[in-house]
Amino acid sequence: MINKLITIICALCFALLSACSSPLPVIKNMMPDPDVLHVLNSKNNWNFKLATNKYMNKVTARIHYLSEQKINNQELDALLYYLRGFSYYADIKTIDKINWQQLENALSSLKNSGFLNLNNDKNARLVEHYAVTLYRFYNHNTLSTKIAPHLETLSKLVLLEYESDNFPSQYAHWETLRAMAFLTYEAKKNKTLANAILTTKNWLPSLKSIAQKTGWQREHALWALAYQHKILADNARNKLDNQVWHLLDKTKLTLNEKQFLFSQRYLINSYRGLSECENDFKGKCSFPTIDSALPINHKCSDRLFIRANHMSEKQLQQSCNKLTSQESHFHKILATKNLPTANDHNQSLRVVIFDNYSQYNQYGQMIFDINTDNGGMYIEGTPSDPNNQATFYSYEVFWQGPEFKVWNLNHEYVHYLDGRFSKYGSFGHYPSHLVWWSEGLAELISKKNVNPKAYKEAKETSKDKWPTLQDIFATTYDDGSKRVYQWSYLAIHYLTQVDLKGVQTLSQHLKNDFFKGYTNQLDLLAKKHQTGFIQFLDKQLENHIDEKAKQDIAPKKLYRYLYRDYLMPKTLQISKKHNHIL
Repeated sequence: MINKLITIICALCFALLSACSSPLPVIKNMMPDPDVLHVLNSKNNWNFKLATNKYMNKVTARIHYLSEQKINNQELDALLYYLRGFSYYADIKTIDKINWQQLENALSSLKNSGFLNLNNDKNARLVEHYAVTLYRFYNHNTLSTKIAPHLETLSKLVLLEYESDNFPSQYAHWETLRAMAFLTYEAKKNKTLANAILTTKNWLPSLKSIAQKTGWQREHALWALAYQHKILADNARNKLDNQVWHLLDKTKLTLNEKQFLFSQRYLINSYRGLSECENDFKGKCSFPTIDSALPINHKCSDRLFIRANHMSEKQLQQSCNKLTSQESHFHKILATKNLPTANDHNQSLRVVIFDNYSQYNQYGQMIFDINTDNGGMYIEGTPSDPNNQATFYSYEVFWQGPEFKVWNLNHEYVHYLDGRFSKYGSFGHYPSHLVWWSEGLAELISKKNVNPKAYKEAKETSKDKWPTLQDIFATTYDDGSKRVYQWSYLAIHYLTQVDLKGVQTLSQHLKNDFFKGYTNQLDLLAKKHQTGFIQFLDKQLENHIDEKAKQDIAPKKLYRYLYRDYLMPKTLQISKKHNHIL
């Protein structure tokens, strides 16, 4: 194909040179740069070797040139597709300022080329590339400041009409809608991007217009509007809620269909569910049942059962074994004698396992009324209530198939054991100094001595910035995941090796509701073992095998919480020509 491209390019050069009498501008350097040809001639240019600044520089310069000269050919298609692959294989942090600016120049030239329409399949392909490039690169701070003109273009492209059976146009429209939603999702943590979206005049009107269409277009628009809800001010949020219901209410859909779309496409994706439906949106929601969402009810033991959507007998048994196998280790470490805390009626744990995050997001909020803007959770409830049901909510590791695995399965089960056999009262009973204990203990029991991520964190942190034991004991969830999980693990792992009885004393004080004794014991351990903790880390890091070399064996993936599997149009699919790393 590339040889054919070169032939076409040469022929075009000859034609231009022959047209001496025509008042055409002089076009220099018509042939692609050797590095561009190398990208084009590679059998598969989605790889680590080609995902470098050098190749990006030459490719974006070529895209800029072709767009400026209004040349829409296979080469332009291939180079834009290379950028998509680059976004998955490259280390984005290494892109220099020159290349960021050149990427912006290239995309702005494409935007102004006159090719971004659905008049033909070749142009539709460029619309697809344009949308994907925006959401793969412009969520980064360097380009967020330059995104405003592109957002206005997106809000117009999404309204383009096309024949329903035209696949290139379908893909273009699909990726344009996804770009609007993905960028809005990223705007939650990027104020520059959020402000650009909120000040784009046609953004909301365009999404509302698509919400009045049918099928997957409407569902995608509702999903994108839900993400929009998260970046609005409170008064604007209420206004949007009313507008979305009004748009649905104007359609010829049945009441049940309107309720389903409003609650299970719009509300849940703005992280709202059962409580809001029962209070703020009465009569506007539909409610799935636990048996329809989770038909599997499997008993592992007297104190452990699984509710799931799709799991084989082998997978159920495997999950049961993984959970129960760590119980003896937990009881041995803390010397619990298998006796629960006083007034604790959490005699069983319900483990809810969804097929993926999309199910967790939908049913977690609509059935169990939990917030799902997270990776799963353990809800202890009120242990003193005889009717209480402690529950761990999770989902399969759908992004690492085909091997079956449940996200954080062992870690979360330790939270149940800790609350049942070690800590008195419900979550939040003690005022402070419990984060390191809860999360560090869960990491220790679930990972034991194998936790390369923790040692990697210690190795990459300069020694003068290592938190002390006293710092770690005072950790809160606001201190960030590295402190909460990695450093808490390192602290409790060390203490169980050098002063197991001291750790068991902490557990006994928590079990007996003696918080003062617990904090006094923490002070004692911090003073007694701080020097030893530093020496322990030094020794461990000497033997630590650097995991960095393993990181480049796999590309980055499309962030697993961005999209919803139920939104995927049945007529489209991720394919060799329309690929993403999932």
